[in-house]
Amino acid sequence: MADCGSTASQSWRTGTNSTIVHLDSSRCLDQIAGPVLTDCKPSKSTQHWARE
Repeated sequence: MADCGSTASQSWRTGTNSTIVHLDSSRCLDQIAGPVLTDCKPSKSTQHWARE
């Protein structure tokens, strides 16, 4: 994860079961004591995201 102003790619897409997938790495956004990128496991509840 990086600051939004960094040169790291900040491109994402929605995936299966409300996951958010990082385009460059094809890894999913997960909530494990903070946001991290991990292997996508759509059945894992910490990888489900909703728009409020």
